Amino acid sequence: MHGAGKELGTGLVNAIKKQLGLK
Repeated sequence: MHGAGKELGTGLVNAIKKQLGLK
């Protein structure tokens, strides 16, 4: 359960980092 939440958070951070990288 906790692992799934952590993966979701990591995915969010990864998406934000990708957005910043594209900009």
